[in-house]
Amino acid sequence: MVGRKLLRHLSSSFADEDGLHGSYSKAFTGTVAQSPNWSPKVGRHFAARNRKNKNKKVKTTVSSKSSSNDSDPGEYKPLVSFIVVYTMIFFNGCCFTAVVPSVPFYLEILSAPPSFLGWVVSFYSVGQLIGSPTGGWLADKMSAKCLLTISSTLGFVSSVIYSLAPAYMLILVARWLTGISAGMEFATELAFIAKNTTKKQRTIYLASVTAVNVVGFILGPALAGALSTLNVTIMGITVDKYTGPGWLLAIMFVVDICMVQGLFKDMELPKNKKSLRSSSTSSSSTEEQNGLLEKQQQGKGVSYGGVSHEDDEDDDDGVDAETKEMMALQPLRESQRPPALPLVLGLIFVQFTVMCAWSVLETITSPLAADSFGWDVQDCNLLFTGGGAVSLVAYVIFVVSSKWVQDRWLIVYALIVCVIGQMLAINWHQLEWVPQPFLDILPSTFRNRFVAGYMIMNAGFMTGRPVTFALYSKLIGSEYQGKYLGWMVAGGSAARTLGPFAAVALYYQIKAAGVNLLALFGSVAIFHVACLFLVLGLWKSLLPSASMMQSIRASMRMSDVDLDEEKANGHDEEHHTNGH
Repeated sequence: MVGRKLLRHLSSSFADEDGLHGSYSKAFTGTVAQSPNWSPKVGRHFAARNRKNKNKKVKTTVSSKSSSNDSDPGEYKPLVSFIVVYTMIFFNGCCFTAVVPSVPFYLEILSAPPSFLGWVVSFYSVGQLIGSPTGGWLADKMSAKCLLTISSTLGFVSSVIYSLAPAYMLILVARWLTGISAGMEFATELAFIAKNTTKKQRTIYLASVTAVNVVGFILGPALAGALSTLNVTIMGITVDKYTGPGWLLAIMFVVDICMVQGLFKDMELPKNKKSLRSSSTSSSSTEEQNGLLEKQQQGKGVSYGGVSHEDDEDDDDGVDAETKEMMALQPLRESQRPPALPLVLGLIFVQFTVMCAWSVLETITSPLAADSFGWDVQDCNLLFTGGGAVSLVAYVIFVVSSKWVQDRWLIVYALIVCVIGQMLAINWHQLEWVPQPFLDILPSTFRNRFVAGYMIMNAGFMTGRPVTFALYSKLIGSEYQGKYLGWMVAGGSAARTLGPFAAVALYYQIKAAGVNLLALFGSVAIFHVACLFLVLGLWKSLLPSASMMQSIRASMRMSDVDLDEEKANGHDEEHHTNGH
């Protein structure tokens, strides 16, 4: 019978070696037992299974402690390898921002057409789009040390090509190869962190990746700005404000190679190895149970509200009834329906808009500053450094405020802030139809307005990007995470690729003074306002608890149907037996 078979396999799947689902089994039994269709026999079966799992968990804990005492305490020391990985993540953040401020000036001395800037900026993102999945795929087939060496070597070669390029077409090739290197390296680093951290530690370590990467974004232009003061030639190699960023990246990649070969050790947390062996052993069971276990394992990585339920198995204090209901029905989540399509497409559109606006800003800032204010490479590097510092402050505020403020409110804040910054970046004084009272309330000079708008936009982007991604992940059921998160990543990559082309086309093709900036930042602001109305239209659906409870209650109704079927079939069997 379908209901009895489902309950039997669910209960057996809770008895994994690590006891990860013991609390779910207990809560599931207590909640579903209140249903009028609950069978006492099934309830006794679950109670016996829970006692068995508890005893097994105690034995496993004692044996693991004894084995850890007997093992060599110096056998597993990943600290040095983690330092190497985080240093490389910092360099990865520098790879982009160290070069972008000087790229327009470098292309100009190589006689490249203005429209070529869009190709150079977007091809770095295209390279990342190729390198990230490639690195993730190879991470399961090759050692992390080998992959990091390959990616760093490729990055070194591309940086040398960039610095020695005699023609502007080689700049395009160099940035594409650098993007592939950065994508491969970042995917390998994330895989290494995941393998060498427990589930409880993983959230903290992965969050620190963003912080380190943002610091690289800040210091990249600062380091490049320091090199912009040089103008020396050594053995025919010129280091100046145009080629200096390329040589800076080459030095970073050489340091990466030396650290990987001399200090990095390819290792894996023993607990993760044990879990891998356990999962491979369990795969030798029947085909039907294997399918159920696979679905159950896909649900292990689910987090709600940024906190993993796996780490809070025994912590039920202070949990409201609605949350307990969700935890109780966690084993039934393989029967969830997929998320609503308008919700998915809406958040992908928000992420696309924010990422596109960010790529537009980073592409056009240097040529705009050079044309409007007469700034050179060093001035642009200083502006990018200030924008990175504002981004770091905004990220810290986001992390702190996310504990008390709902994600949907943070998205609204980010969109409004971005619109304000985009309005300040438009040169309103060059537009004849703008009324004078409006001009009187603006700062006196366009330079001050643009710098303020640039800083404000960076703060909005740094809040809007992570909070949209986080909320999107919370609203998706466990079994759909991979598929739907892939759509979100693809949307962001498309924005990073199309944004530079749009920026260059609108800025250079429209010749009227002030109209080009109005078309550029005004169109981006319109998209942000549309996103704001879209978020308000989806407001009720953007609360993770409400969206999740709808799917879970639907699963509960399906479970009750199975129990009704089991009860009906049981009566039929009893009637048939009495008849004989």
